[in-house]
Amino acid sequence: MDDYIKSLLTQTLEVHAILNKLKGDLGDLDVIKKQVGRIEGVFKVVCKKIEALDYSSDDYVELIKAIKFYLENYDFYNVIEAYKMYDEDSDRIRNMRTLVIRALEEKDLIAKIKQVMKRQD
Repeated sequence: MDDYIKSLLTQTLEVHAILNKLKGDLGDLDVIKKQVGRIEGVFKVVCKKIEALDYSSDDYVELIKAIKFYLENYDFYNVIEAYKMYDEDSDRIRNMRTLVIRALEEKDLIAKIKQVMKRQD
């Protein structure tokens, strides 16, 4: 595996871990927004890089499908901006965090990232 792709996938797992550690405290909404932006950027670069290198193993094909599904179906910026009015409401912040985590875990995206990284070590 290309070291650059590996570092990008590692960043994805870091974002997932950061989101899982949040508890709904003040300022967490800003952290969520930053991490959502980070993950979207990483996913776009990973797709382009894997497609350019023409990795055609089943692992990469499934990973790209899951990443593209995320990119096409989730846009949390508008919701986060709407939640800014309620940035002191810990329930809303926890709800946003849960939505983002579920989106990352949908289509077994996080599991596929871990699988690709494990097989390539």
